[in-house]
Amino acid sequence: DVMRVDNDCEIVIRYRLTEDIDNFWITMHMKNESGERMFSMYGMDKYYDRAHKAGEYEQICRIPANFLNWGNYSIDLLAFSQEHTIEPLLGMDGFDIVTFALENRELAIGSWMGKEPGDITPQFEFAEKKIG
Repeated sequence: DVMRVDNDCEIVIRYRLTEDIDNFWITMHMKNESGERMFSMYGMDKYYDRAHKAGEYEQICRIPANFLNWGNYSIDLLAFSQEHTIEPLLGMDGFDIVTFALENRELAIGSWMGKEPGDITPQFEFAEKKIG
């Protein structure tokens, strides 16, 4: 199916740990079509730097609609353990776990068809009032 910028996107990671790890976390780097890292994302306080028992896990990250501009993207995955120093368990230089393309939202004929500058297009709240 075609993924569009006005659809939510979910990243689902399933993994198995073969032994208990005192401090464990997964970090992902979102990269643009030039391969430049745009930002990092991880489970923050919920899953970052926490003890994990051996077993199977699933993490789901939701990227809201209209956050990314249309274009091609990829995601690097890194997994770490921290005992006394940060120890890379997987992908210190990162590796693409997924690549995907987003198409522009459906637009009415005659509307502006150009691309906004930049890789992300967050929808911040604006308040407007007439002051004069």
